[in-house]
Amino acid sequence: MYLIVSIPPILRCVQYASADNDSLQNLAIQSWKDSGFTPLSVNTIAELNRYPEHAQELARMGVDCFSVEAPKLPYPDYLPSLRAALLRVIAAFPESLIAVTNADIIFNLSESGLTTLRLLGEANCLVAHRTDIDSLGHKPTLADQSIVAEGNPSFFGSGIDFVAAKACSFSTTLDCLSGDLILGLPWWDLFLPLALVASNHNLNHLDSTQFLHFRHSDRWEEKWWNLIGKKSSRFFYLAVRRNVMEPPIRKWIDGYLRASTPLRALRETVRRLKCRLRAFALQKQYVQSLDPRLLDIVYLTESLVCIPPQMH
Repeated sequence: MYLIVSIPPILRCVQYASADNDSLQNLAIQSWKDSGFTPLSVNTIAELNRYPEHAQELARMGVDCFSVEAPKLPYPDYLPSLRAALLRVIAAFPESLIAVTNADIIFNLSESGLTTLRLLGEANCLVAHRTDIDSLGHKPTLADQSIVAEGNPSFFGSGIDFVAAKACSFSTTLDCLSGDLILGLPWWDLFLPLALVASNHNLNHLDSTQFLHFRHSDRWEEKWWNLIGKKSSRFFYLAVRRNVMEPPIRKWIDGYLRASTPLRALRETVRRLKCRLRAFALQKQYVQSLDPRLLDIVYLTESLVCIPPQMH
């Protein structure tokens, strides 16, 4: 099993080259290995040129470094695109199970979770939300999950932080994934599982207590929500609209078309205003600044790939 991750030279203000064994990054790397994964850090050539010692430090920890071209402007040249990362790893390991996660996620997989991963078939994929923690001393339970935003059961508090499928399964998603989806920026975690659903894979969830994340403030700039959301949703729509679609993706296409058209009725205007009010109730600035039409896309996509609240 191979794990796609983009390990940065600096995580939470700690440079990896000078990090001790108890650093967050090293704890995460060890947890991935303990779960049976071979971690593969996908970094842009620009980032590796800027930090020439980074690949050597990763090798010291038993992590192979795969270099890819930087995404096109206006995206940061140190963050790889999801599509480039998938292409690079699928080409290297075409018969393997592959997973994608974020660099600050610590795995805490149970025996049943490990068995589910090992037995994953080509028609299926696995995803998981994360559980936010303040220290490793706290044993997480389902009550600690940050999936659903407090007081707002229709919007999820965190995105998806783990996606797993066979390499051949990920190959079927590439035509649906915009080059604007960047590891380390928003939206990739929603569109990757959505693309798997669009290519007729059965989507199942591992519980989020097996994927731990230390709380921190959002690091990326708010402008990426609107820019990436608009471009990647348009790209996905154009890629799948002519295909024979199962009901979930037909629902997404219909919702996208409604969200993309000008307001034509009072009822639609009221509905959009309610969406914005729910966003303000979250008290998350990036959601409050989201284009109202993109809020529709967020709710719609999450309804297809995130755990429904009643399943907790």
